[in-house]
Amino acid sequence: MKKMMVDTEVSEDGTVTCHIPITRSDIIANCDVAEDICIAKGFNNIEFKLPPSMTIGGETPLNKMSDLIR
Repeated sequence: MKKMMVDTEVSEDGTVTCHIPITRSDIIANCDVAEDICIAKGFNNIEFKLPPSMTIGGETPLNKMSDLIR
């Protein structure tokens, strides 16, 4: 993160705090910091992992009925 001009502090509980300088106007939200980390590491070098819980996605009955009415 130092190479990207972002100062970081790690607290005792493992929380990472980033101090974004005013010159980094491209960083607006947390996802922008995560994107910088991915770019630095390389997107192809990030290990793919499935989430611990598997769910089946689907529309809720209310949304399905609303779409049919529209």
